[in-house]
Amino acid sequence: MKEFPDLEPEYAGLKYEICAMLFKTVGGVSIVVPGEFKSSKNTSCVKCNYKTASGNLFLLKKSLIFINKPVLYIPISEIKSAEF
Repeated sequence: MKEFPDLEPEYAGLKYEICAMLFKTVGGVSIVVPGEFKSSKNTSCVKCNYKTASGNLFLLKKSLIFINKPVLYIPISEIKSAEF
């Protein structure tokens, strides 16, 4: 059995932050978490459409991610224009 010396017996804080830390420590997998953006409804995303698919657009620090089918990861450096 593999040992993980960086793990604590208990954690307190936001569930998604604890989960992200555990995935990175135990599984070696990094997780993308929302940035500090909050919509007018106090959510971390805005509803939008990509072609005919509706989904949620998360504004991260250096990229955007559209969650639904298809999942799209868009680095800010690749954005040429936006239409609202």
